Amino acid sequence: DPQEARKWLTRAARNGHAEAAMVLGDISQRGIGARPDPAQALVWYRHAAHQGVAAAQNNLGIALASGSGTPRDAKAAAQWLERSARQGNAEAQYNLGRLLITGARNLKANPENAVMWLAIAAKSGVREAAAPRDSLAKKLGRKAKLPLAAAQRFVARPEASLVPPFP
Repeated sequence: DPQEARKWLTRAARNGHAEAAMVLGDISQRGIGARPDPAQALVWYRHAAHQGVAAAQNNLGIALASGSGTPRDAKAAAQWLERSARQGNAEAQYNLGRLLITGARNLKANPENAVMWLAIAAKSGVREAAAPRDSLAKKLGRKAKLPLAAAQRFVARPEASLVPPFP
């Protein structure tokens, strides 16, 4: 019974259970047992994201970048995606790389960091990351050397935070 599940998950989330908040975000986003509610999904994703759930940070970043349930805010999206990416979330690594290729209204494009995150995502198993990484690296030429080296270091030792944060 979706309504019963929602009731218990809500209780757990309100008592600090981050994974329950993440699940509630997914349920709200997909409309399981009710109509899809992107604004409510955002509330639950934000709750879980603040508690360090990488998948919620990625989903929050996607919502902020696309304007799902909230006004678009590419800069905040990039910050949440980076938090998730640094925890090893390959989907966030890819999403951050894609966002940084062109930037957006309140986020400057950063092709060097884009190629780095796309390289990390590709090494983490995201097949779609290889083509934009290669295309961007070709455009950047020699400027791609340092970001690609940083990606190699991150993949080798992600816990060491060898990748500088983007501005």
